Amino acid sequence: MRIFKFFRKEKKKPEQLIREFEIGRRALLQKVKEVCDDLRSKGYNVLELIPLIASVGKAEKKKPFGIMLVVTSELFKKFHEYVDMGEYSNNQLKMFYVGDYAFLLITARDDNKKLAICYSTAFRRKHVKKIQGKDTLYIYIIDGQTSKYSLIYFKNVRWGVAPEVTEDTLKSQSKNEKPPSTPYW
Repeated sequence: MRIFKFFRKEKKKPEQLIREFEIGRRALLQKVKEVCDDLRSKGYNVLELIPLIASVGKAEKKKPFGIMLVVTSELFKKFHEYVDMGEYSNNQLKMFYVGDYAFLLITARDDNKKLAICYSTAFRRKHVKKIQGKDTLYIYIIDGQTSKYSLIYFKNVRWGVAPEVTEDTLKSQSKNEKPPSTPYW
């Protein structure tokens, strides 16, 4: 019996998982604010697509595996207005890890019309390999009230090694900033 106990992976406590998620969430919101403020200072109209719920999976059996972002009906309509207004060919992906979680910020820009859409999401680290399986990233934008969805994709994604963010890294970046309010603390 002791041999099995020796090889068994230790499970993390819920408090530790919540702490890791909150550290990553704080870093992601900070990065979203920086990127959006920078784009606005350059004259871009920016849509921040912050989901109510983020997950991974497929919308239907024959659809590709991707990130699912559930948003309000108002934000869903606004997203479609922005998509119809421009051609978003200048895209950036930024991903980092905190413990068991992966955090992703995608910025899609139309430099001619000065439009930008910022997508932010978080998901469990174990799903990263499924999402990175090919050179195309799929994202489902789902209207939470009507369950309608739009599938968007980013082609020719080059996945690099994402950095690991720790609490010490965040403290050194912002000493006087308070974290955003959260239902967990």
